[in-house]
Amino acid sequence: MAGELIGLDGERDIGVDDVRLDDRFVGTAYGVLDGKSKEALENMARTEGMVLDPVYTAKVARGMMHWVNEGEVTDSAKPLDQVNVLFIHTGGQAALGAYADVQ
Repeated sequence: MAGELIGLDGERDIGVDDVRLDDRFVGTAYGVLDGKSKEALENMARTEGMVLDPVYTAKVARGMMHWVNEGEVTDSAKPLDQVNVLFIHTGGQAALGAYADVQ
């Protein structure tokens, strides 16, 4: 259903080869909010109105932003402006209270 919201047919357009795991953005330790993940968290709040949690979704957003900025989301058959990127927010914003320096 989430893919359908951005014009994809879940039965035909999305397969296991479309899912990528990338551990470059896990940070230094569980629960530790590094500077780049904090920047992604604050950027998503400002630009998308989306509140992320510092433990998981901020790190995912950081990785996604890196992929987009570095052209790592391109498909050889499509130019970058025609590639769909789906960010699934899995919740967790309640953890923000434990991170006083996040604005």
